[in-house]
Amino acid sequence: MKNQLLKSGLGIHRQIQLRSLLALVLIVGISPLAMFGCSDNAPKTYAVKNWDEVQTNIDNAKSSDSLDLSGLTTPATKYTLSIPANINLKIIGNPNEIFIGVAIVCDGTNVITIENLHLISTNNQAASTIYFNGWGNQLILVGQNSVINAQALRMPGCGAAIGVQDGATITISGDGSLTAQGGSSGAGIGGGADRSAGTITIREGTIISTGGNLGMSTGGAGLGGGENGAGGTVTISGGTVSLVGGGSAAGLGGGSGGSGGNVSISGGKINTEGGNMAAGIGGGSGGSGGVVNISGGDVVARAGNQASGLGRGVGGESSTLNITNGTLTAYGTPGAERADAIGGRVDTLPARYVWWAADQFIDPASVPGIAYPEDEFIDNGGLYFVRIEAR
Repeated sequence: MKNQLLKSGLGIHRQIQLRSLLALVLIVGISPLAMFGCSDNAPKTYAVKNWDEVQTNIDNAKSSDSLDLSGLTTPATKYTLSIPANINLKIIGNPNEIFIGVAIVCDGTNVITIENLHLISTNNQAASTIYFNGWGNQLILVGQNSVINAQALRMPGCGAAIGVQDGATITISGDGSLTAQGGSSGAGIGGGADRSAGTITIREGTIISTGGNLGMSTGGAGLGGGENGAGGTVTISGGTVSLVGGGSAAGLGGGSGGSGGNVSISGGKINTEGGNMAAGIGGGSGGSGGVVNISGGDVVARAGNQASGLGRGVGGESSTLNITNGTLTAYGTPGAERADAIGGRVDTLPARYVWWAADQFIDPASVPGIAYPEDEFIDNGGLYFVRIEAR
């Protein structure tokens, strides 16, 4: 009997405590879900039913929410979507559908995850198919993604598929893939026409990026500047990256008429190919090679017609190469203007390395360590070939 009374008293006491706690919740406005560890601010997924709802859902989204477009098909009209600054958003596409006439503008400091998203923007839309403003942006790749700028008109600042122009920064990561194609005179990733690239970092992912062109004489870099734009600051530490210049732009570096900028590679597998009279890595036609630092990774730089594999475009000034680790394979091309594999100075070499030219081993002790004479690069059946491999 005594134990039953004790248990009854404890039960009444707990009820009083719970009622007092709930009363406090109502007075101070604390969410009951939050009191028990269930936040009403948990990430949400907006399953969009039609295109007219998309912008409204973006405006209502909080950081880390998801926008599920997998139930949509290509819209009948064009949509340019705006993502407010400081919002982290995941956009889930339809893996079986290409959304034509859709562009996205990110206002700054955005972390955007794209999953199986396929976009094509057209004339008279945003400057880029996906455009990033300001600092601190991230693009995270999940699944297979493609971003294409189909703009056929040349307009200053326009034409890149992934727009990251001078003054903006972005870091690309994730274990997914991205295929980017620039339009008119824009880069695949970087600047639009008459614009240099900003600061672009690639940490991982599989990326294929091709610059747009308006013919053989003009175009944007695979990654870097648009027509007349410089390559900006590019850092690659991982991933599998293939870059092809459009028109007369570099694969990685300057657009046609643009210089190479500053490139640092510390890891990954990177293949580049320049457009007509442009370097694989460095300057577009008429552009200087810039500065290239390689401290790791497997890098292949293949020139366009008459240009250097790594260095200047035709008519441009030399580049500076520092390589301390990793492997570099460079191919130049012959022509009216000498086109060496490396069109510029080699200021730093690994402590131990081997060097091949024209598929023949050359004793590293016989190689000058500051600047190679141009005639050291041997004509190899129409290609000037050199390979430097750290040991």
